[in-house]
Amino acid sequence: GTIILQKRATDTTMTKIVRPDRPALPSGLPRMKNDIALWLSSLSALHIFLRLTLKDSELAIPAPEFCPTNNPNCTRPDLFAFQVCSTIALSYCGIQGVRHWHFTKRPHENLPSTPEGRVFGYLPESETIAAVNFSFQLFDFLVSLTIDEHCTPVYMTHHFIAALVTFLSIRFQYFEYYGVFFYGCTEFSSVFLVYLDWAKFFPPAPGSLLDGWVGLCGPLFVVTFFVYRVFLWWKVSYTMWADTSRVYKSGSVHKLRPNTTSCLVLSFFSSVGMGLLQVYWSSLIIQELMNVLSGGE
Repeated sequence: GTIILQKRATDTTMTKIVRPDRPALPSGLPRMKNDIALWLSSLSALHIFLRLTLKDSELAIPAPEFCPTNNPNCTRPDLFAFQVCSTIALSYCGIQGVRHWHFTKRPHENLPSTPEGRVFGYLPESETIAAVNFSFQLFDFLVSLTIDEHCTPVYMTHHFIAALVTFLSIRFQYFEYYGVFFYGCTEFSSVFLVYLDWAKFFPPAPGSLLDGWVGLCGPLFVVTFFVYRVFLWWKVSYTMWADTSRVYKSGSVHKLRPNTTSCLVLSFFSSVGMGLLQVYWSSLIIQELMNVLSGGE
C-alpha cells in the first residue's frame, strides 16, 4: 500500500506518495541550492567579465610557451580569469577546512564520537564547504573544456569525481565529519599551487612583491601537500573506511540512510583512487625537488 502525506506549500496543498519500505531520505539540497547557485553564478560571471575586459590587457600577456601563435601581442585572459576564480574558491574551502578541523574543532566536538556520528552526523559548516567545493568543481570542469592546458584526462576525471562525491554528500547527508577534511583541509595546499601556476603562466617581475610571495608558495605547497594530501589523507581515510564498515555491518546504514549503500561504496573507492593520485603527484614533486637540489633546471 501507500501512505499519503500532505504538506502546505504557500497557499496550496501538495500531495506526495511515499512507499513505507522506502522512507524519504534527508537532503541538504533544499538548504544549499541558493549557496550553490550563488557561487556557481558568481564564479561564472567573474570569469566571463575578466575574459572580456582583459582581452587586450598587459596583465594577461603570458609566458611565450602559452601563446598558440608567435604573436608578440598574444594574451590569455582565459588563463588569468581561471586563476582568479580558482584562488577565491579554493581559498575559501581550504581556510574554512583548516579553521574548523584544527581550531574551532567543530567536527570533533559537535558530532558524536561514534561511527554513526562521523558518517551520518549533521554539521552546517561541512555542508557549506561541500556546497562551495561542488560549485567550484562543476565550474572548473565546464571552464576547463575551453582551456587546453586544463583539459587533460587526469584533471577532468578528478573534477568529475570530486563534484560527484560532494554532490552526493549534500544530497544524502553523510560524511559531514570527514567532509571538513576532504573538501576543506585538502584544498589548503591548492591555494599555494594556484599562485605557482599563476607564476608559471604569467611570470612576475623579478624582485617584486609577487615574486617574493611565489617564492614562499613553493615550500608552503610542498609542506601542506604532504601533510594534508599524503600523510593525513591516508590516516583520515582509514578511519572513514573503518566507520563505513561498522555502520554497514551493524545495519545502521539501512536504518539511517536506506538504499544509499552504493554511495558509501563510491566514496570508499573515490578516496582510494584520489589517494593513489596524490601518491603519483607526490612522486612528481619529489622528483622535482631532487632535480632542484642536484642543480638541474
